[in-house]
Amino acid sequence: IHQRLSMSTIGRLVRVTLFGDVDGGTAGCILEGLPPQLAIKQDSIVKQCIRCAYDQESISPVRFLSGIEQDKLIGTPVAILHSASSSSANRINPASYEALPRPSLADACHMVKFGRPSAFCPSFCPNEPTCQIPFVAAGFIAEQWLKLQHGIEIVAWVTTVGSTQENTIKETVNFNEITREEVETTHPWRSGNVEIADKVAKEIQFCQDEGDTIGGIITCVCRNVPAGIGEPVFDGLDARLAQALLSLPDITGIQFGTGFDGTRCYGSQNNDIHKKFGSQLCTETNHCGGIQAGMSTGENIVFSIAVRPSPAINQPQISASFSGLEKVVPSSPHYHACTVPYLVPIIEAVTALTLADCAMIHLAGGTMTSLNGVVFADKNEATNESLSARLNTEIRLKEQYQRRLRLRVQAEATRLPKNIPVDSIHSVFLKQAIVYHIAHLQFFSKT
Repeated sequence: IHQRLSMSTIGRLVRVTLFGDVDGGTAGCILEGLPPQLAIKQDSIVKQCIRCAYDQESISPVRFLSGIEQDKLIGTPVAILHSASSSSANRINPASYEALPRPSLADACHMVKFGRPSAFCPSFCPNEPTCQIPFVAAGFIAEQWLKLQHGIEIVAWVTTVGSTQENTIKETVNFNEITREEVETTHPWRSGNVEIADKVAKEIQFCQDEGDTIGGIITCVCRNVPAGIGEPVFDGLDARLAQALLSLPDITGIQFGTGFDGTRCYGSQNNDIHKKFGSQLCTETNHCGGIQAGMSTGENIVFSIAVRPSPAINQPQISASFSGLEKVVPSSPHYHACTVPYLVPIIEAVTALTLADCAMIHLAGGTMTSLNGVVFADKNEATNESLSARLNTEIRLKEQYQRRLRLRVQAEATRLPKNIPVDSIHSVFLKQAIVYHIAHLQFFSKT
């Protein structure tokens, strides 16, 4: 039961729950766990969401139904909604695929599990811009908190499409300097390099003419990530990122740092040697991709994502029904020759949400040894001013949390009827709620 209830929710402390589907015309998400008073620039959110769209001029803006007032988070769940602007003629009729599943689109799997081909379509399906936008908006909000708390920057770009040379692209990118503005100069291909963008454009145009599709690789770098984020063994930062990113449709693989190339090296070549630079303990190289034993090292987190060719091609295909009858499947109304460039902002959003959740868990554990994005090799090297500022911030946040809990306890108490049997379900439920909130108040008063 737990698995069925949580299949559309990602995160633990910073959580996002998705709703809506590809063909329903409306999609949205609920974002929880970020602190109040975080300033949100809605125009920046709009710019980030537009990056998902194939047709940027026809995309309607997202709507914030709750959680934001006067461009600031208020601490309650943020409800984000987006409605499709496309006509209903472009939407798929699930009944037409009940007897004839489409190749590689999991119609057969959905039929077995849910009884219909599109019983559950994730709200970030790469073939429909409508379903990407709320998730990207939530990721951008999480990214604002990461930037404010630690100065973290997240940039993704297209490394290769089809037969374009991956090594050529890597040599032209500086992980410490590349920005989203630089990536967007090669829109819509988002390779960050004009010469490579021309090669990508030719590759995609060839598939467009043939009615076929093509995949590629997306690289992402996360800068200024403090050391120590992530938990060892099963909750490692790399494991959490892999779980979240591999949940996206059409994502078939992920590698950190040198990845599979590291299998062709000796350990003496692949090891990252530590060096002390001022107050920071760094490494001369970053073959591990910024994560060791599930924890961030303080170096750039670098990983690459493999994206398969979209199975929604613009060609008729032969498929067999459950009865064994073979028929021709018509071309997809959601055809796009290459979805790789439009997955870039989604990769950034998923990465931001995962990092925010892991960073919040790290803060809750009280083991954070970084202040404002600066990693200290020795805790004693932190200045008294910086420690005092952090202490004052933590005290202020705890006081705000206590104030909200007191208001909630008072609200629960006013709902408790006076003349009601003590053993009634309603009375017991409300009393348990009050005891629960009071326990939280006592806990935070002690800490």
